Amino acid sequence: MDITEQKYTDPQRHPWELARFKILLELINTCIPSTNERKFIADIGCGDCFFSQQLLKARQDVEIIGIDPAYSPEDIIQKNKELDEPRFHLYSSLDQLPFSLKEKKIQLILLLDVVEHIEKDIAFLQQIIQSVNSATEIKMLVSVPAYQGLFTGHDVFLKHYRRYTRKSISQTIIAAGLVPVRTGYFFFSLLPVRIFQKLAEKTGLRRKQKGIGNWHGSPFVSKLFKNYLLFDYQFSKLLGKAGINLPGLSVYCICKKPVS
Repeated sequence: MDITEQKYTDPQRHPWELARFKILLELINTCIPSTNERKFIADIGCGDCFFSQQLLKARQDVEIIGIDPAYSPEDIIQKNKELDEPRFHLYSSLDQLPFSLKEKKIQLILLLDVVEHIEKDIAFLQQIIQSVNSATEIKMLVSVPAYQGLFTGHDVFLKHYRRYTRKSISQTIIAAGLVPVRTGYFFFSLLPVRIFQKLAEKTGLRRKQKGIGNWHGSPFVSKLFKNYLLFDYQFSKLLGKAGINLPGLSVYCICKKPVS
């Protein structure tokens, strides 16, 4: 969850967030399959660290370096105490990493709904690649909101600069000196909802913006919604294998930086 939304957090996580984790975990597993060897992942823009926590539970072979400039030194100390996880290391920037972590070979960089917050996205990606140990090939998984035409007050609330398409995120990745490997959309069934929200905003029917931390659905409804979104993803993936590529509310790009 984005730090912007953290103050709205309810103990019940939003089903969108739970389904999104499952989908991105599948993509992470394609980037770095599970083995007995320890792997290092940089989760840049880790927010409230929920995703990192879930990833550590799902993958016992990974160690995560969480980076988020929203954390003060005091916040970092408090958060590390709360998480109490030796495989998770939280910092406000990559520059703050101790030598013991800087010398590690990071195999995967996560930028999950982060790039849209950055005004100069290409320069940001270049800076990240230059800041990590690049003696070996580095993979990156990027997810961003899709379609600029669906930009609403909710994007403004979350401090987004833009939304992307498969083409535009690929162009951004290439301009940063990276090589796109795979791109795709997910959450096709949420597109009509977003289109309705856009129309409602234009007509003045929808004004107050709330984050995903404002979810108050029952556990049953939450599970039902989450499973529906996962079915949506699996159905879209199945159609994709048949050459039918559906759009979606989110777009992802798996890319890499070859060995220098």
